[in-house]
Amino acid sequence: MLLWSSGRKILGLEVPLRPSIIRVILEELSRIQSHLIGTGEFLTLIAGVGYAPWQYMIIDREQIISLIESVTGARLTHTLFRFGGVRNDLPEGFADKCSKVLPLYEVAG
Repeated sequence: MLLWSSGRKILGLEVPLRPSIIRVILEELSRIQSHLIGTGEFLTLIAGVGYAPWQYMIIDREQIISLIESVTGARLTHTLFRFGGVRNDLPEGFADKCSKVLPLYEVAG
């Protein structure tokens, strides 16, 4: 994000509100999926019970990756950000998909 911020400042571009919100949404989804994979790996190493924690986290991570893919068109290389904005707008029904998937990841208590 620092690269985009610096490039935007050098070019004198002002990012509109909607692309800024889209960036934050996708960065947070990416963060969630990254933490899922890291937690699965950590639990597998610590628990020593085989690959079950890793496999469950991969299954859960798949839903988040599908949300990101619906916006960027790619599963792992997310090239959506551009200087001054984003390449694509959110697809139709994206908010509905998020509202179905994200409650599964609420923090308990």
